[in-house]
Amino acid sequence: MKKFFLAAIFGLTIIFASVQAEAAEIFVGTSNATGWDCYVMTDSVRHKNEHRMLITYATLKMVTNNGTAQYLNYTFFDLDGDFNDVEFSNEQGFRGRATPNETPIEWAMYTVCREY
Repeated sequence: MKKFFLAAIFGLTIIFASVQAEAAEIFVGTSNATGWDCYVMTDSVRHKNEHRMLITYATLKMVTNNGTAQYLNYTFFDLDGDFNDVEFSNEQGFRGRATPNETPIEWAMYTVCREY
């Protein structure tokens, strides 16, 4: 019985460690507007297919100059499903098209999200 409990504890430890390893904060750049470092919270990434459009949800962590973290939820709409026409909106009402030159943080966010 003692071996069973040790094995169960070991198994739960392995499961907990693997879940912890999946959650990460991936740096996606420094905002030109605020100067804050931005990270995608990988454990927040969710995908949904709807009418041949890929909808992705993700949270952006922004670290202010004094080290305080602020969070902003985004929704991405991959209109053709092949990464060429991606629009986004966030909970503050900012919306637009994700492109490497015009919206580099959102573009980098969506690039990371496609991996999760």
